[in-house]
Amino acid sequence: MKSNPVVISYPPSLLVGTAANHLHEEIQDALKVGIKTFLINFQAVKFMDSHGLGMLVMILKDIQAGEGQLFLCSLGDQAKMLLELTSMTQVFCIFANQAEFQVKVLGD
Repeated sequence: MKSNPVVISYPPSLLVGTAANHLHEEIQDALKVGIKTFLINFQAVKFMDSHGLGMLVMILKDIQAGEGQLFLCSLGDQAKMLLELTSMTQVFCIFANQAEFQVKVLGD
């Protein structure tokens, strides 16, 4: 059985402005070719501002509109705190790391 393709994105250390826009474009391009499963790995992200958070919400809406799924992993302290303060931890499916995502979602 062939598994569905997964897009794994690795945003830069500052998920702000142009970097957030670039991430959104990357996801939109993958949606256009029919990809349904997305993981954003925050391992390098040291800081995310409100624009970055807004883009995450837009990305989630785009993926859900395309009947796909979005997962986040490896959140640093600042990004995790921002998501907790805005109650977005209730909205996003978050894994401790990429290995946990692969086991629980992909069955690897």
